[in-house]
Amino acid sequence: MSPSPSSEDAESLLPHQAAANTGSAVALTALYCSHGLSAWGQRMWEFDVGLVLLQLQPGSLRLVSIFGLADGGLQGLLGGAVGAYIDRRPRLNAARNMYLLQNVAVGLSAVAAWLALGLQQGSQSALLFWSCVILLIALGSISSLGALGATVSVEKEWTKALCQGDSKRLSQVNAGMRRIDLSCSIAAPIAAGFLMTMASTRAAVMRSGQYLHGAPKEHQKELELQALGVFSAGYTNPAAAAAAAAAGLANHPPTHSMGSHLLSAARAWLQSLWGSWRAYWTQPTFAAAIALALLYLTVLSLGLLMTAYIKDQGLTEAELAVERGLGALTGILATFTFPPMSSRLGLDRSGLIGVWAQLAVLFVTVMPAFGPASWPLHAGLGRARLLLAGLVLSRWGLWSFDLAVTQMMQERIACSQLGAVSGVQSALQSLLQSLSYIPTLVVSELNSFKWLMLASLGTVLMAALTYSIAMYMAASNGPEQGSGGDDAG
Repeated sequence: MSPSPSSEDAESLLPHQAAANTGSAVALTALYCSHGLSAWGQRMWEFDVGLVLLQLQPGSLRLVSIFGLADGGLQGLLGGAVGAYIDRRPRLNAARNMYLLQNVAVGLSAVAAWLALGLQQGSQSALLFWSCVILLIALGSISSLGALGATVSVEKEWTKALCQGDSKRLSQVNAGMRRIDLSCSIAAPIAAGFLMTMASTRAAVMRSGQYLHGAPKEHQKELELQALGVFSAGYTNPAAAAAAAAAGLANHPPTHSMGSHLLSAARAWLQSLWGSWRAYWTQPTFAAAIALALLYLTVLSLGLLMTAYIKDQGLTEAELAVERGLGALTGILATFTFPPMSSRLGLDRSGLIGVWAQLAVLFVTVMPAFGPASWPLHAGLGRARLLLAGLVLSRWGLWSFDLAVTQMMQERIACSQLGAVSGVQSALQSLLQSLSYIPTLVVSELNSFKWLMLASLGTVLMAALTYSIAMYMAASNGPEQGSGGDDAG
């Protein structure tokens, strides 16, 4: 039998394959650009909000803590419902709506901040001032909810759709998305701080709000539509996308009476929330996801509480800024080392290395605070610098573990449930992060902060043990699934 027909068929497929590869590359580039614009605006605004709240009530972290609790609480309450909404909507429409919610809330929150700063300087009514502060906190929290929905829709689902089952490529795309986010976490606050230094705080706030709500938004929208338009031009399989949307509708049916009856709306919301959480704890990735969420219930991060503590130990603002940037660079390093590590070792073992590396570094960092007074690093600048160095190095383990668990969820959860499960995961992480503010309301003295560090170290240990036990049980029941290793050959 002549081989010529099969050769002709293969040759006829080459243009289509090349077009598909080109389309996928264009979509991926647009996705990176869109994510970069969105992450830049969100990081800049998060930095602005913290400084504005500090300026509205100088010498107190009360407003900042209230904002942190409100922000995390709202995401914890509605994150699962947002994920379910994404599952039962066309993916492009859902992502566009989430970006719209984020942008509008940021714009209105910037207006509220601008008014509050102006009222603070004058002799206007205190009622009007505090109304603007409440609006600032509420709208800022809503913008974070929109950012959560956009993250679930774009970072978790569209990256999976673009990679089409290629585990190695998925790890590279996830690492690229995280690299962009961490880069924005370095550069955006610097830009915001420079803007606040060169101009007034009110002008900087309005400019940051205009970034997401003004002219650049049109360019961002264009990139979003290109990146999310993977339905068309052969970027992905439209039939598969349609099937995923149909399955999402089956799992989270829409409620037509929501707009007409408040009771029906509340019942529908509770059903959606319950369905999302039920889907979350029945997944094979449940233990790994819980372990990742536990890492957010800690003060051992480069956040506001740790910054205040280290500042009290005598470090300058410049040193803190440099260390914060180095922490992000360490996370960026993880985005380069994770793809080859997961390709060689698999996702499960890569996650083990990440979480235990984080715990080991933090243990060496925290323990000197409980040593005898004769230790050279027991107190003062030496201990503070050791603590900062440990926090910086621990970011490699944290983000390696985060990338491993994220890819596990993408590969091992059905497309029809990925939105709901990812929404619950983001909600749980935000809720636990907001709960980390509560102990500081009870243990407010900075000289007692070391006990919060010890409790946080215990939380990281719990996360490592939870993940390790789950991986051991999974290995004893069968070979590693979706590890992303090279054992397929």
